Amino acid sequence: MKIALAVSAAAFALSLAAAGAAPKAEPTIVHRFAAYDTDGKLRGTLRITKRIAGSCWIGSIVTTRTDACRCDASNVIYDPCFSASDTAREVACVIDPFSPQTTMMRLTKPLPHGGDDLAGNGGVPWGVRTTDGHRCTYAAGMTNIVQHMRANYFCSDGTVYYGAPDPHAQPWSIAVGTAGGLRDSLRVGVVEAVF
Repeated sequence: MKIALAVSAAAFALSLAAAGAAPKAEPTIVHRFAAYDTDGKLRGTLRITKRIAGSCWIGSIVTTRTDACRCDASNVIYDPCFSASDTAREVACVIDPFSPQTTMMRLTKPLPHGGDDLAGNGGVPWGVRTTDGHRCTYAAGMTNIVQHMRANYFCSDGTVYYGAPDPHAQPWSIAVGTAGGLRDSLRVGVVEAVF
């Protein structure tokens, strides 16, 4: 009976130790968004929700990719808009890398390309998905700066992530805040980074 009790106590202690052990963090998934397949056709995972006519005048400011532009249609800016080639006559404007909704823009002018025509965002991801469940996109234009970090990513619930994801440890991490500032230097893990 004493042996059975000792074995049960040891098994109970092992189960408590296992329950208290922190799960191993998975590395950040890093991938490149693809609007078109290798044949230059719009990917089947995207869904066209609108068709418009407009033009692009500079490279995207939310991604450094050379196939992405900043475009305008009836005084509404679309960024990023992806092209299948430098001579494409239409672009796929996908504002959220986590949504299939796509606006197809028929171009009224040739695409900009090369050199000073490309803007870019400094090489940070266009979208991030975090361990606290948010899917957020890189903010174009002016935002606030707190503790030398720009408010880079905005989420639908008002959460804001500051600075660039830190890729020096796995998973990557990023500073959490609100539109008004940082939350006590809190950082969360980045599950997915989309370029």
